[in-house]
Amino acid sequence: MMRVHSSDPNVEKNFAWALAMASNYVVSSASVGPWYEAALPGRQAFCIRDVAHQSTGAQVMGLAAYTKNMIVRFAENIAESRRWCTYWEITHNNLPASVDYQNDEHFWYNLPSNFDLMDCCRRQYEWTGDRDYLINSALRTFFEKSTHEYIAAWDRDGDGIPEHYPSDGRCGIASYNEDARDPLMGGDMVAAEYAGFRAASQFALWTKDSEAAAECLAAAEHLRQTYNHDWWNTATETFYGLRNAQGEWSNEYAYIANFLPLYFDIVDPGRKTDAAIAQLVHHGSRNVEDMTYLVDLLYQYGRSEEAYTLWNALPQNKRSAYPEVSFCMVGAIVAGMAGIEPTFSSRTVDTRSRLTTRSHWLELVDVPLFDGTIDVKHVDTSETQLVNQTSLTLNWRAIFPGMVDQVRVDGEPISPQTRETKFSGAPESFVMVAVGPGSARTVRMP
Repeated sequence: MMRVHSSDPNVEKNFAWALAMASNYVVSSASVGPWYEAALPGRQAFCIRDVAHQSTGAQVMGLAAYTKNMIVRFAENIAESRRWCTYWEITHNNLPASVDYQNDEHFWYNLPSNFDLMDCCRRQYEWTGDRDYLINSALRTFFEKSTHEYIAAWDRDGDGIPEHYPSDGRCGIASYNEDARDPLMGGDMVAAEYAGFRAASQFALWTKDSEAAAECLAAAEHLRQTYNHDWWNTATETFYGLRNAQGEWSNEYAYIANFLPLYFDIVDPGRKTDAAIAQLVHHGSRNVEDMTYLVDLLYQYGRSEEAYTLWNALPQNKRSAYPEVSFCMVGAIVAGMAGIEPTFSSRTVDTRSRLTTRSHWLELVDVPLFDGTIDVKHVDTSETQLVNQTSLTLNWRAIFPGMVDQVRVDGEPISPQTRETKFSGAPESFVMVAVGPGSARTVRMP
């Protein structure tokens, strides 16, 4: 099990709380197999959106097999009778949750979820290298149906993007924003579909289907251009969150429909990303689910102080028992605070310290990665050590903020490469370091 050590007692305390809380939700049953709760507490069920978001925390808790089993359960229930939806929520008895499902004509479903699950599969493969994600027949069918028949079933206006009409009732809500009144679609719908096609393109490449990869990549690029052009309000220099049933744009900030495009990485870098982040910071969250996403996004987009404050506040939230809270807190300390981002397809792992002045150092021990584990220790934002406990050499990209002329790799001076980040054109510097099995390497700024 991964362990966390830090100069900041709050980091150790809150990580221990999150790990213990999340561990309480890890179960197994004869009907559904290994699973963890990913729904409202007490339902003994897992919801498609929650699983996709909790998956990183579950991965670093050593629950990769659990996540894969749950994903396959969703995939194997995609059906033409439900217009190529699967079940929104599955119980420990491997049945659709009765609170959401009556029959194939009357059920709750949020349309971004098929694509969200596809993107989750991509991320899980990059963390694990598990070939089941490439060859499992249920997953291959789910990808194929989601990028073809599913879209055709829900895209009534022919623009390639699923939409919702009042006559659909609670079937096929075209946003994760469940409080909006029958939106035709949300910005998160476009963004999730973009991420789904991007994932499909990657899987096609990994399975040597270059034609399908090119088609899916072209579809993703079309969606990216559509979102950044059509959903951008040039008058206010902000993004719209929703369109109503008449196709009219809403100027009201729509929370998850506005900020998930950042999560799915569809927003053009520079001023549009800056504007979306400024909106996110200004409006904050409406509920604890939003808060868990905001922690991820604030870390990802360079707002470490706000992310740290929000992460520390989650255990005190009145809905802190919601499984998404603890799982996402565990995930955020790895992907957010420590900036660990794996890419199995190139055996690369990125690290990027996002420590604040309140945390002098942070050490993560036995982080599950590929076929083994890694240890990562950050000292401020100026020094990182990585220990490779996998079976093969890792390509480590050690990333530091700003432009620097020189870093030291195990004491030897090296000139790093530089690049701009997605926000504000802020630069960062990095070096690529080969780390052999059983080896430790250290990179620090002078």
